[in-house]
Amino acid sequence: ARGGWVPSPDGRLHPIIINTSTWQMASTPNVMTMPKRRKELAEGFRRCVKAEPGHKLVELDWHAFHALMVGREARDKDYMRLAALDIHSYVAGFMKKWPGVETSTSLSDEDLMMYLSEIRSVHEDTRDRKAKACILGIPYGQSSKRIFEDNDESFISITEVNKLFDLLHELFPSVFKWQDDILELADRQKYLQSVWKARRWFWDVFTWKRTKYGKRYRTKSNDAESAMSYLPQNHSHGMMRKTLWDMEELGYLDKYELVNDIHDAVLFHPPTNLVDECIYNITTIMESPVIELADPVVCPDGFVCKVDALVGDDWSKESMTKVRL
Repeated sequence: ARGGWVPSPDGRLHPIIINTSTWQMASTPNVMTMPKRRKELAEGFRRCVKAEPGHKLVELDWHAFHALMVGREARDKDYMRLAALDIHSYVAGFMKKWPGVETSTSLSDEDLMMYLSEIRSVHEDTRDRKAKACILGIPYGQSSKRIFEDNDESFISITEVNKLFDLLHELFPSVFKWQDDILELADRQKYLQSVWKARRWFWDVFTWKRTKYGKRYRTKSNDAESAMSYLPQNHSHGMMRKTLWDMEELGYLDKYELVNDIHDAVLFHPPTNLVDECIYNITTIMESPVIELADPVVCPDGFVCKVDALVGDDWSKESMTKVRL
């Protein structure tokens, strides 16, 4: 074995935690970002993370966390509702011209969820490889060029990505207006500050260029993508840190043996007899309203995100079983 992934004598990795500008926790070696794009590698890696005898792995994952946070930033109730139900299938429905998709949001939550599940069952590839790739890029302010480069196995050309971006702008204009407003604010005051009082400076949001005919025009520059993504990321990762701190104050991190936090999920290693208790107590904290993120328009009583729970003997998809909460 070579490199930074060599386990210690206790069979575990002990990375060094490092800080980031967005507050997303990171480490060296980077155990907080798991392989995804190469399926065999990803699953092989996850099988290496195993529970000790008499223990289980418990993963608790905020559902549609970052999409919901984008809806909060944009103050778009419809976007938040779709994010909580299945916004990826909703967009796939428009891509495939699924019957009734234009008026589907008039359905009740229960009926709309069933309707979206039908789209997913027929067009899962479009949902997961195309719609999801673009929607997940929104919180990070990613351009169509960046999304195409990161997902070139999913799209025929950048023209296809641009067409999907046009659809997203048509479906969710308030989200992209919010991003435009954020760029103007960052350019004007040269910084953005989150509800957690974290401030990041931006000195190069826009730049001026000339057309071949000499006419000057303003376009996004080096800091634009970072400025668009900063508040959704910092608000999300600040919420994760607050939640972990609340767990620590109650003694849960030691009692249920926190293993890792991965983006918008936490992984525990509790004794088998404490699995149900772990799921209940950790879920209660993770689903509690975060008053600091309250917004008078979309979440006046605090920001809330539901949790999915998985339990297994190792971390592979074959082993981890979803628990109905």
